[in-house]
Amino acid sequence: MSGIHTKTLQALAAGAGFLLLQAVWLPAWADQHEAGVEEYAAAAVELESAAAGPTTGTFRASMGFSAVLDGSEFGDVRFTYAKLSGVLINSADGGFMHQSRMQCSTVNDNGFVFGYCGVTDEDGDAFYLMIQRATAPDMASGGDGEMLLMSGTGKYTGITGAASFAVDYEPTASTGNAQGMMVVEGSYELP
Repeated sequence: MSGIHTKTLQALAAGAGFLLLQAVWLPAWADQHEAGVEEYAAAAVELESAAAGPTTGTFRASMGFSAVLDGSEFGDVRFTYAKLSGVLINSADGGFMHQSRMQCSTVNDNGFVFGYCGVTDEDGDAFYLMIQRATAPDMASGGDGEMLLMSGTGKYTGITGAASFAVDYEPTASTGNAQGMMVVEGSYELP
């Protein structure tokens, strides 16, 4: 073969190689590169979240509620059961727990109230509270107590925290239907 023909074949082979490069290798490289960029971006967001640490905050919310009270006596022992529900309003008119529905089930065992509450926000995410308070033998006498924030779903997964609360029932409540007001104040941490 003459030198001219050799150079022509080499140029054609180089051109075919370039076409093969364009048709096969470049699209595969672009796919891998795009996936790598997405993985890098996801890793960067995860690192940024980890570097930022947990989200913490404080809150103060109030709730008007309706309750159903039912009592039982066994000799000297008196139990009062309460189921109450209402909507929390954050005093800052927004933020944590604002416009969330809270439902509680409690029992008063001779002056010591304990139970659980569930708080569900507008998105349907929820967290739970364990509550306790010392009070007079009548559940509806009201009083101050403590809450522990624990477990949750959605944005509240892993929540922890503590709060104090004060509850007042209408003056005539003992058993049956009742209304009242609760004020909750505390702090929370989300991972």
